[in-house]
Amino acid sequence: MKLSLTSVKKETLPLAILATIIIILLGFVITQQILKNRPFQTAQLPPPIKLQPVVNGKFDTNAPISQKSKASVELLKQHLPYKADFVSTTGDKITYTLYGKTIDPYTLYVDISNIDFLIPSTNPNYPKTIQDFRDTANHIFEYMKQYNANPSDVFISWGSQAYIQNNAELWLTVSDKFPPVVKKDNQYIFETPPK
Repeated sequence: MKLSLTSVKKETLPLAILATIIIILLGFVITQQILKNRPFQTAQLPPPIKLQPVVNGKFDTNAPISQKSKASVELLKQHLPYKADFVSTTGDKITYTLYGKTIDPYTLYVDISNIDFLIPSTNPNYPKTIQDFRDTANHIFEYMKQYNANPSDVFISWGSQAYIQNNAELWLTVSDKFPPVVKKDNQYIFETPPK
């Protein structure tokens, strides 16, 4: 008996189709199992802010400081989101956006462009970067005051990454470690050496 090429193709075609369907179904089942075993993802919130009160490992929404922050954010709510560009005292153009999140009525959220929060302290532009951030914070605080929101009452999330929040909280306050920044010989430096 002699087999022709066309008869072999006709016999294997249904098997090839069946194999393809089985592979697709297996892929679907495996994908569903992977998704089913993933933990449920809630909305992303940035790292906690230093001043936020905690009770039993959870943010205390009933604490007076939390209620003050919520009231101040509420004053700003109808004016958010807000985006602004300005030129800092160092001459750099900074852009920032202020916004709230319905899942967190206690916090004002800030996104800042053109400030490198990962800049090493050995970089000659480190003091200038800190000054740019301080100028940005002051610009934001002035905006908040326009609507009777006291900046010292508000929990502010300076960014979505822990290093941004940590550096922002450190740079915000003039201290021995982060002294005032001055311009000397066309360069921005700390007024006194950091300790």
